[in-house]
Amino acid sequence: MGQARMVTEVRSTDMSWNLADMEGGARSIRAASGGAGRKLNAFARSLIIFMAVGLAACGQGNPGPQGDPGPQGPQGPAGPAGPPGQAGPPGQAGPPGMRIVSVPCNATDCTARCNPDEALWIAYCGSARNAAAYPNDGSATCRSRTPANNPLVVACVKSSPR
Repeated sequence: MGQARMVTEVRSTDMSWNLADMEGGARSIRAASGGAGRKLNAFARSLIIFMAVGLAACGQGNPGPQGDPGPQGPQGPAGPAGPPGQAGPPGQAGPPGMRIVSVPCNATDCTARCNPDEALWIAYCGSARNAAAYPNDGSATCRSRTPANNPLVVACVKSSPR
């Protein structure tokens, strides 16, 4: 084991000696060139600056005449929705859609009829809301003419045009 240590020590000594020689050699090369590395660096910088100035001096010539416009491209996607606007003024009231007809019943008559432009929606007789009879499409009547079936109430609604 003693010999292995000695070999290792010799090798590390040899390596440090070689590195020292290399550093000294580099110094001697720089000294012999007289600073040519610095001159080359200054020359390269001067060349780059000269070329940049030369390119900057190249202006653009006069532009040529405008060409014909190309075809229109495809329409892009829709943008986001804008903020809501202010509410407008209120509109005019429309015609009434429902009309309630109350007809008092007597001993001879207890019939109610809707206008021609209306449809009979519902009808009942008296405060007990007894069922009414529908003799035809737009009219109603109470079956018995008793005070319990008084008045006949009919609801008529505007029908849409056909």
